[in-house]
Amino acid sequence: MIGRVVARLRAESGQSTVEFGGMVVWVLIAGLFAWQAALIGWTAVSATNAARTAARMASRGESNSQAQDAGKRSLTLGLGQDASVSVQNDRAVVHVPIPVLFPGWKPALNVGITETAWMPYTG
Repeated sequence: MIGRVVARLRAESGQSTVEFGGMVVWVLIAGLFAWQAALIGWTAVSATNAARTAARMASRGESNSQAQDAGKRSLTLGLGQDASVSVQNDRAVVHVPIPVLFPGWKPALNVGITETAWMPYTG
C-alpha cells in the first residue's frame, strides 16, 4: 500500500498540465503588458493629432473654444473624456491621461501624455 502511494507520487503523470497552467499565466501577463504599451503609443499619437488639430483651427481664426472643441473631438477611443485642451493664439497644449487596460477607464494615477503644437496664424 505504501509502495503504491510512493510510486504514484514519483510518477510524472499530469506534469505537462501543471507546466502548461504555469506558462499560460505568464503569457497572459506578457499580453497585458503588450496591450498597455500599445495603448500608451496610441494615446501619444492621438494627443499629437489633437494638438495639431486645435492649433490648426486657432491659426485659421477660429475662437479658442472652437479650437478646443475640435481638438477634443479629434481624440479617439474615449480618450477625450478626461483630456484637457488649452489654446492661446497659435499654440495648443493637449494633456491626455493614459488609460489602464481599456480606453475610457480612469487611471489610478494621473499619468498622461502632454503634447504641444504651434501653427502660424493664417487668418
